[in-house]
Amino acid sequence: MHNIYVPKSTYIKNDIKSFIYFILFFTVFFLYGKTLIYSNLAILFLVNTLILIVFLLSVYKIKWGFYLFVFFIPLLNSLTVILQVKRIDIILFLFFSLFLGFYINILKNELKGHYLYSHGNRTLEFFKDSEITKPAVIFIIISGISCLITIFRYSNFYPLITHRYYDLIVNINGINSTYSILWTIQFFFNGIIGLGLFFIIFYILDDVKDIIRTVIILLFSNFIFTIIGFYQYFFNPYFGNTGQWAYDRINATFTDPNALGSYIVMAFPIYIAVIIFFKRWYLRTLFIFLLSTFLVIAAFNGSRSAFLGIILSSFIFFVIGLLKLIKVIVRKSKSSLRLKRLFTVLGVIVLVIIVVFCSLFISLLSIRIELKDMYRPETNIALFNRILNTIWMSYNVYRQEGIIAGLKSISSERFFLWDQSLEMFKDYPNSGVGVGAYVIELPDYYVRSYGEVKIVDFAGNYYLQILSELGIPGLFLILFIFYIIIRKVFTYFRRPERIKRKSDHDWLLTGLYISFISMVVVLFLGPHTDFNEIQLTFWLVAGLMFTYITIKERAQGNKPGDKFPGVLENKNNSKNRFDIAQRISLMVIILIFSTSLLTGSFTSLSINVKQDLCSWENSYGFYEEESTNSRSYRWTNIDASEVIDRQGRVMIVPLRAGNPDIYEDDIFVRFYIDNFLVKIVRLKDDNWRDIRINIPDTGRKNMTFTVSASRSWSPKEWKISTDSRELGVMIGEIRFTDG
Repeated sequence: MHNIYVPKSTYIKNDIKSFIYFILFFTVFFLYGKTLIYSNLAILFLVNTLILIVFLLSVYKIKWGFYLFVFFIPLLNSLTVILQVKRIDIILFLFFSLFLGFYINILKNELKGHYLYSHGNRTLEFFKDSEITKPAVIFIIISGISCLITIFRYSNFYPLITHRYYDLIVNINGINSTYSILWTIQFFFNGIIGLGLFFIIFYILDDVKDIIRTVIILLFSNFIFTIIGFYQYFFNPYFGNTGQWAYDRINATFTDPNALGSYIVMAFPIYIAVIIFFKRWYLRTLFIFLLSTFLVIAAFNGSRSAFLGIILSSFIFFVIGLLKLIKVIVRKSKSSLRLKRLFTVLGVIVLVIIVVFCSLFISLLSIRIELKDMYRPETNIALFNRILNTIWMSYNVYRQEGIIAGLKSISSERFFLWDQSLEMFKDYPNSGVGVGAYVIELPDYYVRSYGEVKIVDFAGNYYLQILSELGIPGLFLILFIFYIIIRKVFTYFRRPERIKRKSDHDWLLTGLYISFISMVVVLFLGPHTDFNEIQLTFWLVAGLMFTYITIKERAQGNKPGDKFPGVLENKNNSKNRFDIAQRISLMVIILIFSTSLLTGSFTSLSINVKQDLCSWENSYGFYEEESTNSRSYRWTNIDASEVIDRQGRVMIVPLRAGNPDIYEDDIFVRFYIDNFLVKIVRLKDDNWRDIRINIPDTGRKNMTFTVSASRSWSPKEWKISTDSRELGVMIGEIRFTDG
């Protein structure tokens, strides 16, 4: 490849920009890592050692770091439960170290002689496929904006309203601000790490053999967690499992049994594809054995979603095999009348079986015979028990209350969660309630809807959770990304040149594609990617598919002399960026999204308004009542807030400054009703005055009253008394009037 002359100033500018980006990523990851509380030294050294190993290995050879990370994805998620320490998302922090090592590799490629390796500029190659890059970037942007605004809301708009951060109660269940903020950050990272891994895979894997290695490493790591699963089932159900699930369902090395069930959905079709792909008998025997143990774990796990995923994947493979068989039979039947008759008879038999089965099923529903519990079989296998329980319960509910109630019973009360997610969407269609905020806002929504069932859980549907948290923009973007990935694979399989040159490697793509499709379907039954290990596995599958097709396209489409432009020679780069119309549209979308979420956060989603509506109270900053000269009053801290009953249209607040230096230095006092500034008063002396505040007409009985003084003082510091309290202003007895 020819070297490309670029001015030295351009190199320096790019180097500085890259360095700033790296420091930014490192700072964000480091600050989040600082929030961790390690319960013992063993987990501290273990986690940080793994982080260091993945980082150093990724810097030295990024593929090795990536392979090690893939190996760990299914294995570390219950480690803290096994060690009985505070939970840490180890795999998330390993991804941070992988990403930093990956970014250093990008810099190494750009700086090595100022030209690229023979495969060309992979960064530009990725961004040329702007059809998926742009919606992915927009999704990350709106998720980031949603995260920041939601954090701002849970901090009660510190420092905009108050001088200090107060750890307030944010919902009727007593969840506090700090927990809610960390929860929001956690879910923001969960939402973007998958797309980050997707980009890493595309950038570093440049051969089909790399994809095969990745798949094999993933499947062999599965064998380790199957051993843990057998140990849980036969010897110690509490090993790495919580009391909620033990003696019922196993989780192996996953966060909980539902996470393992979601993983089974994606891994099963990959096993089938690998068995078909490998031709040597001993390799097929090995992977058949691994698949057998994997299916036993699926039975012990008891996930109905996993069962549905296995059935769906098996059906798709069956259809593919049937179509191939039909092609062979049709081809041979042109010269064989006997084969044609056999094919016709088989078709008639299958049709008769389907008709008989449907008739028996409809008859059973119409007769409505009671299925008594005494006749329900009992086994020691969780999956069979859960399926039988579902059949018994849903059928008997159908007998008594009808088909709709019967279907609802199958959902394990998910429809209560679905209803609340739709209510959130109706209230905030343009922005949702904020990334990760569904679970935090759910208890208050139950209060507003006067619901009797108050289950606090995820939304029970991935798409409804996205809709409730990020509104229409978030759902549209994620569906569009899914559509692009599905269409890309479908188009690849339909290309004439691919049909003429069939490759055994395509079975790997088939398995990955079925894995992806199965998970997209199963996501209707729960936001399973809320688990970090499932999010990473899901986008690992998507990234391997996308990269496989790109490798094949490059092999078929690039002529020997074709090159990608150099890193710093970017003649076509402007075409890869947003054009003017797209930038304007993006700005409008971001403006609408941000304005909608900010408006909701300051009003009905805010802590102050919600506590007025749902009847809990955050009170801080007011000291005990005192009296002097027949007047009762309370000192405030520099900030003070409480919920009060609205008893008129005008509130009269007696106010006085007690600072010894009040005649030398004025004090400004701000008054807020809920989150809105309603009055600013300047105090120049220590006289009492009545402050009249017109109360906004909100239609609510209660309101949150907040006072914020511009400065505070302490009697002890002024040597007036031994009183060490920090004092703001004096507030007398509040009165109301309609005039």
